[in-house]
Amino acid sequence: MKARSSLTVSTGDGSSEGANNALERGVSPVIGVVLLVAIAVLSMAVVGAFVLESGPNQPPPDTNVVMDQNGDGDITLVLASSTPIPGDLEIRNESNELCHTWEGVIEQGDTIKEEDFDEDCESPDELRIIWVDSSGSQSVLIETYDLE
Repeated sequence: MKARSSLTVSTGDGSSEGANNALERGVSPVIGVVLLVAIAVLSMAVVGAFVLESGPNQPPPDTNVVMDQNGDGDITLVLASSTPIPGDLEIRNESNELCHTWEGVIEQGDTIKEEDFDEDCESPDELRIIWVDSSGSQSVLIETYDLE
């Protein structure tokens, strides 16, 4: 005759459970820990992607745009900086309407005349020179000129 052996676990209250129940009870905490770790890793991945996506902003250029207005009221804007400007310069009037966009890399001596302005921008009282980075996500006021 063969003897049968079985593993029993006493629960302390006089009853006993089989080995399978003991193993099942040990699996639940492990699954919970794995799920918590997975959630934490996914959360960090989402936060990391958001931070990296925004990236560093392109700093505004250290530039000087000089305005000349002759006796007839004609306006000429000249880039006086020796460093080329990446991105665009927008020329806006006092109502913040776009008069002209100086596009691409702007270099020392490049000139815009009032005759290049859009027709909607007639006889402005004030001009604002605004730098816009190459992605279009950042803009900075460079100069403001009151016109006569």
